Amino acid sequence: YLSEGGYFIFDILNENELSVGEAFDLDFSETVKAQFMISLDNGIITLKTTVYENGEFQLEEKIHEIVHEPQMLCGLLEKVGFHVLTCAHQLLDDVEINGTSWFLVAKK
Repeated sequence: YLSEGGYFIFDILNENELSVGEAFDLDFSETVKAQFMISLDNGIITLKTTVYENGEFQLEEKIHEIVHEPQMLCGLLEKVGFHVLTCAHQLLDDVEINGTSWFLVAKK
């Protein structure tokens, strides 16, 4: 559904850079806290966020992602008519970040 000349921009998780199994806390305010944890099982990454307010459980969200090789995805994009502009661990050339994501930018 993308118009000719349009951009398709997305990111995928880089399993080699994940802090698997290490839960860490996020403080949003004096009363709202969250805990974030990443797990990896048979090529499926699970991102789990648990939110607490005043120390009481409020909600839990789990997002599951299948691990894909970035170069394979770039090849698929080209196969269906996209021109891949970026397939890298950083989105901007002048920013040195080795993070947990690969960024893909393609133009139709």
